[in-house]
Amino acid sequence: PPTADSLRFYRVVRTLEASVVEGPVTNALTGHVYYIIAPESWTQAQTEAHGLGGHLTTIRSAAKDNWIVTHLMVDFRPAGGPNLSVLPLWIGLYDPTANDGSQHAADFIWDSGETNSYRNWNAGEPNNFGNVEYYIAINWHYAQGSTSDHGTWNDAALNGSSGYGGTTDGP
Repeated sequence: PPTADSLRFYRVVRTLEASVVEGPVTNALTGHVYYIIAPESWTQAQTEAHGLGGHLTTIRSAAKDNWIVTHLMVDFRPAGGPNLSVLPLWIGLYDPTANDGSQHAADFIWDSGETNSYRNWNAGEPNNFGNVEYYIAINWHYAQGSTSDHGTWNDAALNGSSGYGGTTDGP
């Protein structure tokens, strides 16, 4: 018979499966597996990623940034999924240090614990607007309507950019 612990595990697994909106998508070159999870705060997304056995994505190079744009930030509607080409998505970079912004760009770390220094900031970012932007989204400016910033990064508040300019509900 199932134990209370196994029933709890089942409920957790079912909750996580319900939050996956696309995936798995496997990078054939690295073997890394990616899932797109439902829109929520950065810390909720981090918890979901850890529950799936991974981390929010770490982007180590321009090549990986490009792979994400061409394989994940796409229109999955023909296969019954969402159109991710026009949405911002969380990545695993964040600033764990609340400060006045003077050290903001130097404070960022990866959810995975990696220390690589690759960054693809959109022009003028990170700016810590309102002194509350400690979490990083990819594609934020593109989702806002820019035609040249597909795949660049923006620092955002914990709950994302919902309502900014009426165009970027997310990540």
